[in-house]
Amino acid sequence: MRFVYFQGRAAPRQGNAELNRLRRRQARFERDIPVIAGTPFGIAQITLGCCLSYLDFRFADFSWRNDYPNLAAWHTGFRARPSVQATEIVNG
Repeated sequence: MRFVYFQGRAAPRQGNAELNRLRRRQARFERDIPVIAGTPFGIAQITLGCCLSYLDFRFADFSWRNDYPNLAAWHTGFRARPSVQATEIVNG
């Protein structure tokens, strides 16, 4: 997504079109998460996990977890990894 920063907060530049594109990508990952989870942990999982963590960090009001429960469950497991906890994004 492309963002414009306004008053310290990022806002989607193109509004609904960008959000719809993000939701389509999340739906694809929701569908493909069994394959992703079944492969050895590597750069693909790290990239996906970091993207989802960034959504949680910067856009907490963008509630994606209820719509994509399998993706959310995978992300919970991803966040439980010691390497992820050691490098987690923190505010401040």
